[in-house]
Amino acid sequence: MSKESLSYTLFRKVGAVPLVGMLLLFFITDSLNVLLKSDAFIQSLYFIRLSAFSRGGVLLLVTTLFVFTYFKSINLWSAIFFVALVFVVGVDFKEKDWVYTWLIRFSKLVFPFLLFWLFYQLPNETLNALKRLFLILITIQVFVVIMAFMFNWKLFWAYNHHRFGFSGLILAPNEATFFYVLAAVFLLHQWVQSKQPFYLILLGGVLVASVLLGAKAIYIYMISFFFYYYIYYFKINRRFFIWSGLIAFSLITYLVVFVEVIVFMQNVAEKHGLITLVFSARDVLFAERVPLVLENWSWYNFMLGGVNPATSFTELDVVDMFLFGGILGSVLYYWGLFRTLFRFPRGNHLGWFLVIQYFLIGGLAGHVFASGINGTYLALVCVLLQREEIPQISTD
Repeated sequence: MSKESLSYTLFRKVGAVPLVGMLLLFFITDSLNVLLKSDAFIQSLYFIRLSAFSRGGVLLLVTTLFVFTYFKSINLWSAIFFVALVFVVGVDFKEKDWVYTWLIRFSKLVFPFLLFWLFYQLPNETLNALKRLFLILITIQVFVVIMAFMFNWKLFWAYNHHRFGFSGLILAPNEATFFYVLAAVFLLHQWVQSKQPFYLILLGGVLVASVLLGAKAIYIYMISFFFYYYIYYFKINRRFFIWSGLIAFSLITYLVVFVEVIVFMQNVAEKHGLITLVFSARDVLFAERVPLVLENWSWYNFMLGGVNPATSFTELDVVDMFLFGGILGSVLYYWGLFRTLFRFPRGNHLGWFLVIQYFLIGGLAGHVFASGINGTYLALVCVLLQREEIPQISTD
């Protein structure tokens, strides 16, 4: 048995049940984080982070499978040791909180890579089962957001009472933003593969839910999406472009006129400045924290990083990656991305659209590079984009 076929053989024997159960477990625990967020007793028991326990257990299992698959590869283990060493140099082991937050951050960064390795080897029938489940989970999220908007369910507010927005069954609005990006890419890819109108209908629902999130990064993503769709698919299906654009425009007009989103943004811009508005005060965090960190760094910190992810967090993923892993750690991370998840051929324009959104939203909104929620879906979507070639569609 070859090394590469170990996981393939294992899941061919046991079927899709373990991985379907894994995705369901993640979705349920993520949803419980939202449903139980207002319960002070639950929060005091740290059950508000149930998803951390579920993903932590799966991370250990997948890592174990990875070890048994490649246990004879000395070169691979040398590379793993080197990468881990780069990220661990800056850890202050005297501070328990530092070690704890470092482990969480490193685990979230590694998780998509391990799942990508696992998903890429799956038999087609298992991968199809995961696709069907992801479709169901997207449908549930969209339905909950639309219902929450229609009936003003406060439980699903994205920003409490501070501003408009409904994040549904995803606790953090930043993570909901990139979830909608992944959902849109997935649905568009499935429509191109099958030409079934259901995928476009649900894609329209995703765009509606995106507007209802109320996050500024969503509007950047939506402009990018319509621009991309117009270039590649407008001649193939104009009705979707026109109708979804009209619905999105109507919702945005409603938010501007009746919810006074523009008034809120004007107040922030007048009080704190346009840059603070665009970056949602992350520029303030940058100005407060980054210079203080750099003043106390030695030369090796610039190469290897060395900050507590909890206390030096700017929520700008590119900046936080540098603070966490330094120049060398950042280069290793980006190199790993483009050697695995983002290894798209030049003609895979949908894959490269996803890459652009990954860095664009990660640069403005954060919680993309180290997203516990989206790491799983990112790995799945990237595998689908690489394994299922996008057919050439005639525009005649």
